[in-house]
Amino acid sequence: YHESMRPLRRIQTVAEFITKAVERERALFV
Repeated sequence: YHESMRPLRRIQTVAEFITKAVERERALFV
């Protein structure tokens, strides 16, 4: 079922966004 593939990709996108945000915060704090 294709519908089950979409959430996975969405999770990957969100995880990537969070990772970038965390890296930015670390750069600001350091």
